[in-house]
Amino acid sequence: MLSVFGEMIFSSDKAYVLDNVQFLVHEFNGETNWKNPFAVCITFSNGECVTVKTASDYESVGLSRGCEALQEQDIGEYGYARILDANHLSPWDKIVGSGLIKLENLISDSWVIGVNLTFENGTVYLMNLGDDLYVFDQEPSKIIADENIKRTNIYSI
Repeated sequence: MLSVFGEMIFSSDKAYVLDNVQFLVHEFNGETNWKNPFAVCITFSNGECVTVKTASDYESVGLSRGCEALQEQDIGEYGYARILDANHLSPWDKIVGSGLIKLENLISDSWVIGVNLTFENGTVYLMNLGDDLYVFDQEPSKIIADENIKRTNIYSI
């Protein structure tokens, strides 16, 4: 098993084919904020699933086993936190059904501010920028350079 944030999640002897993606998103007055989900749950065909979300320090990301972090909530006058299927969104629509090739932590100033997931059919960057989670379908080169981001390999086949 390979460790992410001290938790055993990925095993180098298993294949990880992307099966499903769900976002915990903010909904307000009928508008859904797909741009900055609160959390992303990634489910693989082998039954494993992981959640990526902004960590409690608001500077890093947390990656944990399971999707328990996704819980719908009524947040009063601010709207709702809803769990919605994200398979139809880019880049997920191109990579559902493809295998995970590589997973990297993205580190800035000793904080893990994101992860890069490289699949057979595309790449996804999930990054905490200014306490919001962002999803990129290609490397955000300017951010990588400006933040002096280093990569550490977590999983690769």
